[in-house]
Amino acid sequence: MIPLKKTFFFTSLLLASLSCTAQPEIRTITDDRYELLLPEQSKALLVLFPAYFEIRDNIRIEAKNLVDNALGADVAVMLVSFNQHLYLTQTEKRDLSDWITEALGGIGEVPFYLGGFSSGGNVALLVANHMVASKDGKQPSGVFVLDSPVDLERLYLAAQNDIRRNVNGGAVSEGRMLISSMNKTLGTPTDSLHNYKAISPYLFSKHNTNNVAALKNIKVRMYTEPALDWQQANRQRTYEDLNAFMLENLYLDLKKSGFTGVEFITTENKGYRVNGGRHPHSWSIVDGKDLVKWMRN
Repeated sequence: MIPLKKTFFFTSLLLASLSCTAQPEIRTITDDRYELLLPEQSKALLVLFPAYFEIRDNIRIEAKNLVDNALGADVAVMLVSFNQHLYLTQTEKRDLSDWITEALGGIGEVPFYLGGFSSGGNVALLVANHMVASKDGKQPSGVFVLDSPVDLERLYLAAQNDIRRNVNGGAVSEGRMLISSMNKTLGTPTDSLHNYKAISPYLFSKHNTNNVAALKNIKVRMYTEPALDWQQANRQRTYEDLNAFMLENLYLDLKKSGFTGVEFITTENKGYRVNGGRHPHSWSIVDGKDLVKWMRN
């Protein structure tokens, strides 16, 4: 007879072994362009674009809940090394579409979804629109954005307001960087609004949705956390200064245009960085489990 203590030990060891073997194995393919996380049997692909100053590896950290929920549901995850873009050239749209098509080649015929945080959401919208409109190659099933500055004219004006208020040093520095960059590449909205209309995912002042019009027949989700008390206390911003304002009005204009698969989701007290710091502009505002359910339905 095996002593009780030894029986407990062997049982614990067996359960630990079974627990370890039950964990899904994830294969990783990495190059300079993207990192592809592959479950054993991938049933879908989720493509994630980083924020403006965010690197690819940071997505895995800040969006851990989303990535882990996707992998746990046998959804492959593609972390893209493509940042510092508020809009895309035609060449960039084609290149990113090719990267996604290449990744799908190693997975098979599965549905895929694009998403991004902040400026990465702009990229996701524009790439998805290009892939649907061109009808050349793979077609996405849906796209989502997390607190993205989809209206570049409004972004320019909000940056001016941050500089004028001079409440937060980081916001002022970012505002100056944005205005300098847009002045060089696009001109000012006052003098060159046609440039903003040509490349911005959305333009509230003209109710222009042309650059995302091809998304009419796929699923679109927009997440934001206005957190007006936090914004007032930390930035002295009003709702009209926020990405939430842009996204809500894009949602309303898309609904008027006959989009039936578009959703606008506001969250409360979900925005926290991985270090525990409160910030409504964060990956954490998305519920990973719910987003995967949205993908799979």
